[in-house]
Amino acid sequence: MKQRVLIVGAGWDQLPIIREAHRLGHFVVAVDGNPHACGLKEADASAVISTRDAEGVFRTAEAFSVDAITSMITESPLEAIQQAATQLGLPASSRLSIEATTSKVRMREVFAAAGLPDVRFGCARTQAEATRIAAEIGFPLVMKSADVGGQLGLFRIDGPGAVEPAFADAQHHSVQGSVIFEELLLGPELNVVAVVLDGNICALTVSDRIKHPREAFGIVQRHLYPADCSSAEHAAVVELCQHAVSALEIRNAIIFPQLILTSSGPRLVETGERIPGGVMKELFELATGIDLVRLQLDIAFGAVRALEDYCCHPKHEAVTVKFLTARPGPLVPGRVATVHGRKAALSIPGVVETQFYNDPQQPQEIRPLRNARDRFYFVIAVGNERDEVLETSDRAAELLDFRDADKRSLLERKNRAA
Repeated sequence: MKQRVLIVGAGWDQLPIIREAHRLGHFVVAVDGNPHACGLKEADASAVISTRDAEGVFRTAEAFSVDAITSMITESPLEAIQQAATQLGLPASSRLSIEATTSKVRMREVFAAAGLPDVRFGCARTQAEATRIAAEIGFPLVMKSADVGGQLGLFRIDGPGAVEPAFADAQHHSVQGSVIFEELLLGPELNVVAVVLDGNICALTVSDRIKHPREAFGIVQRHLYPADCSSAEHAAVVELCQHAVSALEIRNAIIFPQLILTSSGPRLVETGERIPGGVMKELFELATGIDLVRLQLDIAFGAVRALEDYCCHPKHEAVTVKFLTARPGPLVPGRVATVHGRKAALSIPGVVETQFYNDPQQPQEIRPLRNARDRFYFVIAVGNERDEVLETSDRAAELLDFRDADKRSLLERKNRAA
């Protein structure tokens, strides 16, 4: 008899886990609040239920007598999955870990209680609280929605006059109407993707999170592996991530911490228990050879094998993901009708993918760069050294052109020349 798995979330980002579950011979049930979610059609059974609807997820899992409940990339279903799995006696994430993933305030509280190096922070739900907390922390500081990712409602605040308008925007994006304030940390930003088995980190990548120095605050323009840090700094990052794993009572999971390497050592910006988005899944798999989707399914079924059993891909010494966006990137806003140069870009040795950042089956529009979802296109390159993949990805990007319905280029340099 086929084992049954409930996939919570059935959009473009969840198609890989729906398809992998089918490939492994499972009966797949999928739910999503969007009746047009593409994954609903690919499941053996489906229902239109919000990914945040804990009771609806539980009822669906119970009705189909599923053996596992899981998802990937999105954070929105994690609370519902944890609650339903716990109620049904299925493998589940630790409560602390899911709370920290879905609430930046709770994460800070847990880390402070565990004695991890932390930052000054405060949470506000009203304008008056925002003004007071910002003054207490001091400027410059970081303000962001406390319970969503993707750089939604994220701002650098340099003085008291910027608090009020930014707070309104950040609160608008928050699910619970809460906004977190944190002292601004200075230093290189790092992404970590790690596999945790039996409570220990057993595989990880540490990569540079490269942004524009002035514009599009917080939004990554490039991922670059391996990170440009010393062996001592790398060891300190691994040690801090392992302390976070212990504090959050994580046993078997894929985690996605983000850190800043300050002059006094690494500091955690946030962490998440999930297969990461932002093309970080692909970077990790290309660097380590580990299939994260297959691993996530086995974690959900409580049937994790030896790590080497998930090494399904070639490994590469260096990997980069270059994003093409509107300013500060090379593109200008507009609707894209055709893409030129993709075949030529993919023919360059070391280029493994060029693709739309969002669902390529949908109409594509270059938008002003306000959050991570506004990233438009990406190029992935692999090789033996950092400089090599940087050069390869740049060469590939130079071959790409995006044109509107009137055949006008949406590249800024060509747009200017015209």
